[in-house]
Amino acid sequence: DSGEEEAMLEAAKAELAEQEREIKRLADLVKQGAAPAVRLEERETAAEVAKRRLEEIHAKLADRKITAPFDGIVGLRRISVGALVSPGTVIATLDQISTMKLDFAVPETFLPDLKPGLAIAAKSNAFPGRDFRGNVSQIDSRIDPVTRAITVRAEIPNEDGSLRPGMLMTTVLNRNPRKAPAVPERAIIPLGRESFVFVLRRSESGDPTAERVPIKVGSRLPGFVEAVEGLKAGDEVITDGYIGLVTGAPVTIGGNYEGAAPAYNPREG
Repeated sequence: DSGEEEAMLEAAKAELAEQEREIKRLADLVKQGAAPAVRLEERETAAEVAKRRLEEIHAKLADRKITAPFDGIVGLRRISVGALVSPGTVIATLDQISTMKLDFAVPETFLPDLKPGLAIAAKSNAFPGRDFRGNVSQIDSRIDPVTRAITVRAEIPNEDGSLRPGMLMTTVLNRNPRKAPAVPERAIIPLGRESFVFVLRRSESGDPTAERVPIKVGSRLPGFVEAVEGLKAGDEVITDGYIGLVTGAPVTIGGNYEGAAPAYNPREG
């Protein structure tokens, strides 16, 4: 009962104060020869005992107080008021969630691309359509001999507190990030092992014409394909009505063309 110990604390303080007053009074009397020195020594011993008693009560009260090692959010209490607890008993959880640590396994084939600072994007079914972006902070020193994967830890800013410990997330690594133009998938014309697109050009008179341009395709995203070679950002790509079209043929612009998408970072992993 902390109330009882608080009362004992006040009593111990009063006892120590009383002993100190008596010591001062007796010290004056001893100097005047009006009291024996042994009485002063007895009071000094009693004051030392009172001081130790006060320290003992302070220590007991301190044991009842739990100080958090860091700022955070306290979860639900796991025990009832008045319950007897022992070392190791979980009373409540404390989480610092302003920055979340996300651990995930990566196949060993990606090991050459892994490094601290590598950008990641994580998704949660709790927040459809939202990407939580962060960076790799640590890479494990060993590869799991069964899964042939290595554990990677990333840190994700979580200022709004949306993410909580224990959530399941899907992670995308920005492996070998690079900038390249992307074109609509329907604009690509496969021919054998090669791929072509028709690009809108301007004749000397300023009239729109078509030019067949070979491209080297790279990574794919839904509806778009990376053009590693052959195009530059801003090229206007014809996406419809190109059947039978040849280089130099006049083109009527009716909304059936699109510019190559601005440079983007293909994501793999």
